[in-house]
Amino acid sequence: MTILFYSLSFLIFYTYIGFPLFLQILSKVKRTTTIKKDEFCPFISIIIPAYNEEMSINLKLDNVFSLEYPQDKFEVIVASDCSTDRTDDIVRMNCQKSVLLCRSEKRGGKVAAYKNALGIAKGDIVVFSDATSILEKNSLINLVRNFNDSKVGCVAGLLTYEDPQTVNVGKGEHGYWQYNRNINMLEGLLDSMTSVSGTFFAVRKELYPLNMESHLAEDLVVPLNVRRNGFVTIMEPEALCFESTVQTQNQEIRKRSRITIQNLHGLLANLDMFNLFKYGLFSVFLISHKLFRSLSALFLLGIFILNVFLLRYSNIYVLTLIGQIVFYSLGIIGGMWRKNRPKIINAVYFFCLSNYSILIGFFMFLIGYKVVTWDTERQEL
Repeated sequence: MTILFYSLSFLIFYTYIGFPLFLQILSKVKRTTTIKKDEFCPFISIIIPAYNEEMSINLKLDNVFSLEYPQDKFEVIVASDCSTDRTDDIVRMNCQKSVLLCRSEKRGGKVAAYKNALGIAKGDIVVFSDATSILEKNSLINLVRNFNDSKVGCVAGLLTYEDPQTVNVGKGEHGYWQYNRNINMLEGLLDSMTSVSGTFFAVRKELYPLNMESHLAEDLVVPLNVRRNGFVTIMEPEALCFESTVQTQNQEIRKRSRITIQNLHGLLANLDMFNLFKYGLFSVFLISHKLFRSLSALFLLGIFILNVFLLRYSNIYVLTLIGQIVFYSLGIIGGMWRKNRPKIINAVYFFCLSNYSILIGFFMFLIGYKVVTWDTERQEL
């Protein structure tokens, strides 16, 4: 019992602190990836997934056509997942701008919508960008130039979360993403990223796994397939994409739970990528970043339960239990403290909220729940 307690404690420390430190140290002693970024403007296909995006699709299309990329070198495909509002009508009004509407006959989720759009895409490089995200003027050309290097199979844009209402959940999400993107950046420099942000990324069309099941997340499975085929996934820090943070606690819980469910299903469907002898450092990244992060709430729950049973053996366990109770109490206080939370309490609150969401997602995964369709979280604003 004692060994298990300290093993789980180590896993939590390693997942959130040890692994990022390991990447930092490794980046100092290991040669990092160098990418040839000469001017490169091939014909590309930009695919925008949409389900009931009438409030944002016009702004998105205007944003795409304002980017610094030759307009005769790209096509725009709006992959409508059987939208029931005016999204499709708005897209049809933009057909003169070389915008194609690819409407699914029945609602099948983002992956199914992407597969339909890929069937008509003419570009050898496909860029995916959410309807609610806004791209900086030179982001597209900066993203695509990386494909001039033949070893690059997928490129992630640099997502920046904006918090329009400066709410505490939004601040937490923004801080979490800054922490996470540093990990992603180092993974790409050292070997290959284990996942990308689905809001803005590009991939060679032949590397998109068309056999991917609809309940999986393309932002995890695509980088895995890229690495499986001998290519790398990197982040382009000069390809900026702006997205609004979620604004409510319930939105964050739904989002993190969904991500956990999809990550666990995605990892289960790609167990071959855990082969250390074949994929080496990448497998270490995958286990440390994606698997352990998806199981972190279970580690925390196990530590707390074991701590209760260990109380009778030493006063040390009394102190560790008190420490946990204080920590989680601060998280609860943070949840009730609606405005102007101190940074430390907000960080504890968001950590607790995220792991609570992970725990929900894990148990939903255990009962076989699958996420296929999606709704835009911003619709509640």
